[in-house]
Amino acid sequence: MPESEFSIIAQDAFGTFEVSQEADLARIFATRDGDGANEIWLFPKRQEYPCLAIHVHGTMAHLHFIPEDGHPGYISQSGQLDDGEVPDEMIVLNTRGSNDSIEVRRDSLVSASAAFVVASEFFRTRARATTIQWFEL
Repeated sequence: MPESEFSIIAQDAFGTFEVSQEADLARIFATRDGDGANEIWLFPKRQEYPCLAIHVHGTMAHLHFIPEDGHPGYISQSGQLDDGEVPDEMIVLNTRGSNDSIEVRRDSLVSASAAFVVASEFFRTRARATTIQWFEL
């Protein structure tokens, strides 16, 4: 893959890849393990920040954007709950098979399709996406 000023690095459960086109990002994003999960980290070439972590399982995803070293970052905020759901209720989200999971707030989950839009915006801008709401930690 030719080096590009627009390239980013994507690291997931299946390897580390240079991404120079959104089609490459879409392919990586669509890759899931047998449980329908993946954990994807995106960051610029030759630097660690800003970075975007995407924990996806099935049709839902949790995002964590870290703008710089030492900053706790921002997590996705859905703003949408089903009737009877408690906003700060914690759930376990499998990220890479049944043996790897994280505990996240239910109201931090967004759709996998919204997460891909955020990933695409990060690919283009290297900035926190404006297409979803965020909660600063």
